[in-house]
Amino acid sequence: MLLRYGLNCLALWTYYTGLHALLVRDDSLIARSYSGHLQFLTILGLCLSFIGEAVSLVAQLSQLRSFRRLSSWLLQVCAPIECLISALYWALRFVDTDLVLDPKFALELNPSLDRKLHLYPALFEVLRAVMAPPDLWHAGFVGPFAVFGALAGGYWAWIDHVFSHNNFYPYPLFEVLNFEQRVGLFAFSAFVLVVIYKLIQRAQYSVH
Repeated sequence: MLLRYGLNCLALWTYYTGLHALLVRDDSLIARSYSGHLQFLTILGLCLSFIGEAVSLVAQLSQLRSFRRLSSWLLQVCAPIECLISALYWALRFVDTDLVLDPKFALELNPSLDRKLHLYPALFEVLRAVMAPPDLWHAGFVGPFAVFGALAGGYWAWIDHVFSHNNFYPYPLFEVLNFEQRVGLFAFSAFVLVVIYKLIQRAQYSVH
């Protein structure tokens, strides 16, 4: 129990400092554009993970079943998303940094902030997910794919809306891909999210 409290508090502080650095302190061109840093999947995922950690802490302190169920649902969404964000970010950075960070608009990330945004969230969420009881996680494939497919489609609609205001995409990669390639990217991402979900679920059963 103490380990879970400690992990919750450490994750909350890490997420808060990362979000504060970008949403409050940053004054770059991207921060002053329409929707600011909230056009990035990284920041949207981090906001959701922050909410998930806060709900988890309340659930542990209150022992209310409604909060435990909400915490479990948020964790089922956040853990795969954070893993996907980390995998895509570091893979694309290895290939070409300019695919994920446009030097004309984006803030140059120092190593500490970079890890808070693109490494630690995946580690924290997976650790918490593995320690969580697996009984509330969906056993099938269709349910998770429907949820992650809807989230992927929602994010696509969101960045297209933002593009209509800013005339640029948050990630330069989207400028390179045509419509069919974007469909493939988002469909593949939804599939990978389900695979990560099932791998985490298998790890849960192994631990418990």
